[in-house]
Amino acid sequence: MTPRPTADPGIGGRIRDRRLRRGWSIRFAASRAGVSHATWSRIERGLQAADNRFMLADLACALECSPAELAGAEVPAGDRDAVAAHAAVHGIRRALVDLDLPAPAPPR
Repeated sequence: MTPRPTADPGIGGRIRDRRLRRGWSIRFAASRAGVSHATWSRIERGLQAADNRFMLADLACALECSPAELAGAEVPAGDRDAVAAHAAVHGIRRALVDLDLPAPAPPR
């Protein structure tokens, strides 16, 4: 079966950028996502689509980011529990960013 080219060539670039920022090889990143290195390479080059939510979720999990960061847009969640969990994580992230911790005291 011939892979379907991606409708959004930016997805592959965002995936490549994330992988390179982590300093990972294609083989390492692909093994984390459970796909072949050839598939990962085709996705990065825009030769194979990665625009369904399941593939995006696997790639995002491997790259330790959200599917929305790779897609460049919100990705619909699969169920209500996932929506609630996503909202909770967003709230926690915002609270941590807004938290102003004092600098630790120097050791004696």
